[in-house]
Amino acid sequence: MTMGWTILRKCNTVLHMDVNFRKILKLLEDLLFPSICEGCGEVGCYLCDKCVENMIRIRRGQQCHVCKKQIKNSKFKIEDFMIHRSCKSKTYLDGIFVIAEYSKFVEDYIGDIKYEFYFAMIGDLVKVINRTLKNNADFLKLVERSVFTFVPLSPVRKRWRGFNQAEIIAQGIAEYWGNECVKVLKRIKNTKSQVGLKREQRLKNIKEAFKFVGDIDNLREKNIFIVDDVMTSGGTLEECAKALKAGGCASVYGLVFARG
Repeated sequence: MTMGWTILRKCNTVLHMDVNFRKILKLLEDLLFPSICEGCGEVGCYLCDKCVENMIRIRRGQQCHVCKKQIKNSKFKIEDFMIHRSCKSKTYLDGIFVIAEYSKFVEDYIGDIKYEFYFAMIGDLVKVINRTLKNNADFLKLVERSVFTFVPLSPVRKRWRGFNQAEIIAQGIAEYWGNECVKVLKRIKNTKSQVGLKREQRLKNIKEAFKFVGDIDNLREKNIFIVDDVMTSGGTLEECAKALKAGGCASVYGLVFARG
């Protein structure tokens, strides 16, 4: 079944310009491989509302991503409500929005997307993200003057997987909020997979891996959101933010579904 689903996915990716063919593939996919909730097995979705409530722990409040301590309130001026002033010198990021706490369920769900190639599952993940962001007052302060981008994959890994889940998530968020999703980062170093590496190894592996390739004239006054699925050490987002700020971007935030 996995092989058959993968073939449909590959066809859908290669022939993405043919809208009618995509519709036919979608009908075949729904017929042969109906969406089933990862948590309870309900047919019709990959992540039902009940399992979102029971299986995913949505993060409440804002946490400083450097020291991991809670930000007590959001009454500061806009550049101070995401990160403690004493932590600013230790990061290139102006803050990170984390939707949910990392868990075995989240690990399995995202693992099925990335390693079993069930890219259709991304849509329900994006719905949870956007629904949560609607209730995040800090995000709402920033989104109007924002653009979204994503952590790029190496060409080799993207060809192997057939898609970049971070890119699809970023596109889904940008479309929902009426913002642009732009490719402004290029991976210039073929890194090893971060899975299984210790923190020091992760940071070394990802160091100097990205380059800014955007149009700074259109981005200088914007808030840039770097989207990824999961944050572990934070090294990938930091290196992306470093490249963006070296390119002239003034305001850079991370946005991830979960923090490991």
